[in-house]
Amino acid sequence: FGVTPSPRELVSAWGFDREGLLAQGASRILFTNGLNDGWSAGGFLTNLSVERDLLVLNMENGAHHSELGHSRPCPSPGDTPDVLA
Repeated sequence: FGVTPSPRELVSAWGFDREGLLAQGASRILFTNGLNDGWSAGGFLTNLSVERDLLVLNMENGAHHSELGHSRPCPSPGDTPDVLA
């Protein structure tokens, strides 16, 4: 497609990493990840600062699309506690 990947673009442009967020005075942010979601690899997976409430919530079996297209009853017997919460 003629596109060069830029995995550090947000960091370069806006300081969107742990150090940049702390330096900018960020606080009280909850980052969420569904670990069945391929996009979670690019997110924060551990708390950035408990003191500043820069926290991460990882849902082991969650994904951004997990609520779509189910033809089964909800909740189902296969749903884990993190999906049910």
